Amino acid sequence: ALIPSAVFYLRSQAGRAALDNAAVRLPIFGKLIRGLLTARLARVLGVLLEGRVPLLDALGLTRLSMGNAAYSTMIARAEDAATRGDSISPGLADFKSGGASLIGPATGESIRSGERTGKLGPVLLNIADALDEDNEIVVRSLTSIIEPIILLALGLVVGVVALSMFVPLFDLTSASSGGHGGAH
Repeated sequence: ALIPSAVFYLRSQAGRAALDNAAVRLPIFGKLIRGLLTARLARVLGVLLEGRVPLLDALGLTRLSMGNAAYSTMIARAEDAATRGDSISPGLADFKSGGASLIGPATGESIRSGERTGKLGPVLLNIADALDEDNEIVVRSLTSIIEPIILLALGLVVGVVALSMFVPLFDLTSASSGGHGGAH
């Protein structure tokens, strides 16, 4: 009963939001998740703004493409600011989820300067390129760390399977030689 209720909760909107908030706050992988999602936000919003899509429409489409409730909430806050005629950069740069800032300070400052100069689209695309490079380095280093762990786990599994196959054979051999020696 516990597993179906947990699955039902995680499929609900509140459960999904809790899972997404927890994902961006994870100790090691949270930084990577935030980097990947920030790069996606910058790339999608930058491409839409470069394609001359109006800001409110671009923010709405970006929010729908995020796939993370924390980032969707942050973009909705920026949409509200844009609707009021305010700057969107405070809504993006200063938003925190459970104490974790979703967008880094350098990225936030770049968005502010891009907005001030009227070149937000190109700035967002440059941010996305830089974040993609950083994310690629982090993913490469994580996979180089995980490879030996996977090899150890596979070795353990193979060892357990080999032992589970050979121990009964050894027992049979010792039992038959012990029984055979007693008959003489």
